Amino acid sequence: MFYWLYYTTANVTSYTEKPLLIWLEGGPGIPSTGYTNFQEIGPLTLNLTTRDNSLVKDYNILFIDSPVGTGFSNVNTENKLARTEQQVINDLIILIEQFFMKFSILSKVQTYIVGTCYGGRTAAALAYEWIQKIEKGWNITNLKGVGLSSAWISPVDSALGWAPYLYQNGIVDDKGYKAIMNLTKQIKYKIKTKDWRDVYDLFINTINEIPKYVGNVNLYNIFSRVNNHHFYAYYAEDNNAMKILMESKVKSALNLPENSYYEPDLETINKRLAVKIMKPITKKVEYLLNQNNFKVFVFNGQFDLIVNSQGTFKWVKNLSWNNSAEWLAARREPLIINDFIEGYVKSYGNLRMYWVNRAGHATFVDNPVAVREILHRLTDDDNNDDLFNYANLERFINSLQSQKKN
Repeated sequence: MFYWLYYTTANVTSYTEKPLLIWLEGGPGIPSTGYTNFQEIGPLTLNLTTRDNSLVKDYNILFIDSPVGTGFSNVNTENKLARTEQQVINDLIILIEQFFMKFSILSKVQTYIVGTCYGGRTAAALAYEWIQKIEKGWNITNLKGVGLSSAWISPVDSALGWAPYLYQNGIVDDKGYKAIMNLTKQIKYKIKTKDWRDVYDLFINTINEIPKYVGNVNLYNIFSRVNNHHFYAYYAEDNNAMKILMESKVKSALNLPENSYYEPDLETINKRLAVKIMKPITKKVEYLLNQNNFKVFVFNGQFDLIVNSQGTFKWVKNLSWNNSAEWLAARREPLIINDFIEGYVKSYGNLRMYWVNRAGHATFVDNPVAVREILHRLTDDDNNDDLFNYANLERFINSLQSQKKN
């Protein structure tokens, strides 16, 4: 398995003063050392220019190409690729154990797993396995929380949100709404049979039907421009350029073996893992929430269709955990940063859900200000109680009143 560790460039005496983020990308099969690194949060862009808002300025970041067969994580025969999500987690656990043996100085640094889409699903499952190993005597006890960004936790809830979301935003009419809703209801009914292959096939069929009623739409950001005839996923547009960069300058700079090949293709990975990709894993999130002092932060872009915030809110509010009643009763508050509303947050205890304004699936790319603040709250132990800063609200209201007077 291939990983890429960045030490923080923050102005600190030692990099160990800053938390470690373990970053997992979606797909399954999108390499975080390539896509997330160069397209989203790393210190350099795909054109190798400096990224001013890189998260490396705030954190140590460990990118992992997972599952094996993704990016530079390779196998010598195809039959060694993971066939189950548990195999994916087992591989990650082994990697993490080896990583902290090699970088023992980081073993006491507060660590958080952040995952997007399928990576969010993996993040929750990995944290579940990690904590269970701690209970059995594992000495790697530095895991403090997870950040689940547009996470594929309860796929049926996301799917059932497609038709209402498209309808509410004027992208489909009554006919389109009914057609898509009927298809997603079939997914819901099929899930009861636990025939996960058929569920996945229905999911793909529904995705393919949506363009018939809308012409074309970016599933990852409904308000972005798309070609009338072609749609490329947000991570696929620069696949060729990324592969060339990774197999030339990156391979040379990192002294990788000459026979190293960077694999950005999702097809092989998807085919092997698709059987259970539609199975909900909400029970694992409930387990995490019932751990003392373990943070679970869920955040969604408001423009994301594929993992829409309505579907995410549905599975979150249906979670059964120690403080579920108090969380449901909590007020939903605006997320105010520098006098601007960047989203909304509902929080109680160790669970927070954020709705991120002006953002699609790739939340940090679309609204880095909001996501930086969310991650700050996730990783800041001194920030446990300021779920909503009323001083910010008062200043915001005063600013509006001042503008009205002027």
